[in-house]
Amino acid sequence: MPISTTISQHPCPLCDGFGFYTRSVPYGHPDFGKLQECECGLIHRRRIEQCGAVSNVGPAILGMTFGNWKPVKGAVDCHKAALAFCESPAGWLVMMGRPGGGKTHLAAAIYNRLQTAQVPAAFVNWPSFLAYLREAFNPDTPRDATFSARFEVVMKAPVLILDDVGAERGTEWTEEQLYKLLDYRTVNEIPTVITSNCRPDELGHERVVSRILNTRLGRVVMNTAGDYRRGA
Repeated sequence: MPISTTISQHPCPLCDGFGFYTRSVPYGHPDFGKLQECECGLIHRRRIEQCGAVSNVGPAILGMTFGNWKPVKGAVDCHKAALAFCESPAGWLVMMGRPGGGKTHLAAAIYNRLQTAQVPAAFVNWPSFLAYLREAFNPDTPRDATFSARFEVVMKAPVLILDDVGAERGTEWTEEQLYKLLDYRTVNEIPTVITSNCRPDELGHERVVSRILNTRLGRVVMNTAGDYRRGA
């Protein structure tokens, strides 16, 4: 899946279709020589496009909304936290609990609401994305879909919804990719939503666990619901 960076439009007279411009200010001014993001919105639209290109979304995910969420005992706190995140997409939200508790539905609902609000967000099923990254090692993969390009979009996404962390078969390589991703977003405090069926001690190395459970960045909410898919 190539990551497009081209958006057809008439060039903006201020940035000439570049997306950034420099202000005409005298030498010594704090903004002298600094690139400014243009108000034409090109960079914002480009971020939305790039996030969409790496997102694992099909009809099922796109159909999961807060409107068709069925309240279930044990998932109320996660539901409230997901709604609150949409109101102010900042910090981290980590939803943990047994499989089938509706965490993916809530994560998808967050993604869909942010999409409607034109907030650049990526929805990534972590095990599937790892397979996606491995595919990038194929020498026939187009240049704009290389490992580094794909990974960087996810790593720097303005909002990242990372679903099913811990479901992948753990290897040194998979753990290193997860660590790099989480560490970058931790250091830069980029809004992130994580779901996992694992207990904390099953998430891998301590350095990964430490970043996922970092309550300084946001909330860790436990989901104790039964199997949401069976209506339990």
